[in-house]
Amino acid sequence: MKKIRVGIFGYCRGSHYVDNFLVNGAEVVAVCDKRPERLELAKKKLGDMVTCYADFDSFIEHDLDAIFIANYFHEHAEYIIRCLEKNIHCITECISNATMAEGVKLVEAAEKSKAIFMLAENYPYMLFNQEMKKIYEGGTLGKIVYAEGEYNHPVDPADQNFAIRYRYFEEHWRNYLPRTYYLTHSLGPIMAATGATPKRVTAFAAFAPFDESLPSSRRCGDRTAVITMQCDDGCILRVTGCGGYG
Repeated sequence: MKKIRVGIFGYCRGSHYVDNFLVNGAEVVAVCDKRPERLELAKKKLGDMVTCYADFDSFIEHDLDAIFIANYFHEHAEYIIRCLEKNIHCITECISNATMAEGVKLVEAAEKSKAIFMLAENYPYMLFNQEMKKIYEGGTLGKIVYAEGEYNHPVDPADQNFAIRYRYFEEHWRNYLPRTYYLTHSLGPIMAATGATPKRVTAFAAFAPFDESLPSSRRCGDRTAVITMQCDDGCILRVTGCGGYG
């Protein structure tokens, strides 16, 4: 049986999935990352089997069956569409698009393409969330009427070591991320456990800017958000975005 030839776009996040591809019989034959140190890590891990690229234009011309999109959180749609236009299967984690307009373009590209796009989300597959799904499907809780989800990082905003690891340059996307955007970890497990899909959404954000004197100061003024949804089965969900309460 032919092995699937996989390329990874973005080796920081993408490096965590190499072993998953290999253990499932695929080959990681190409890696693309703009940082030379990441490409060196790819070579060290994969050896002669991998070709490294510093730009996506060259990378996508490699002989690939599928591409794992693991670049910056809010920049997935453009590259998914390019894969679909070349009939290359692709998968990405967390979100597929940052705006509704991008979502429309992505759907249109998928409808024209012979390739498959898959949106992955890791969090619902952790053991405790799988247990939530098992209990709900067992029927002991009855039909869902109302549920809440929350996700926050209990980190001191003045912790510069943490900031450097996760926001390693001034214009990093995390410094601009609205609190309503990153809700996969708070909403995903509820949707996975119950099968409920949001249909109507409203949200409020709390404005509380970080101290601008900090080198890692965020450019987004909201500190947290409350998001309320009504789903296709009539239930109500309330989740927070990725809150920064410190």
